[in-house]
Amino acid sequence: MDLPKNEDPDRDARTERVTRELAHLVSLDARRRLRVRLFRVARGTMGAGVTLATLIKLKRAGSPALKLGIAVLVGLGLAWPFVVLAVVALVRLVLALVSLFDGGSADCPDIACGDGCERRGKAGGPPAPSYRPTPSLARGPVRTGSKRAPA
Repeated sequence: MDLPKNEDPDRDARTERVTRELAHLVSLDARRRLRVRLFRVARGTMGAGVTLATLIKLKRAGSPALKLGIAVLVGLGLAWPFVVLAVVALVRLVLALVSLFDGGSADCPDIACGDGCERRGKAGGPPAPSYRPTPSLARGPVRTGSKRAPA
């Protein structure tokens, strides 16, 4: 038994039109995905470059490898924030595990005991100076507002 042939020319035209529009929508979606990827890469590259230039100019983060690592991390953070969050979480986990198995404590990595009394006792010298600003009397009284002479 043969299937009946489609003899409706309007249906064939509609099918071709829908197929053509669908292909156009698929190409638009592919172009949009490409544009998003390119902007994401450009944003990450520019962020990493600016961060590296800033770190070099300000002479922060000692070694060039550390500067490059921080710049790459910032660039990734601008392009793919969740990747950086995962990398930072993984690094923190590894550092925590290494510090635990290295003989230190999670609370106090310098000594086996976690109370910190030994560390304070080792210093032995005078206490560290306080960096709180003290009011200087040399500057005179503090003005609370402007007082004008009555007119």
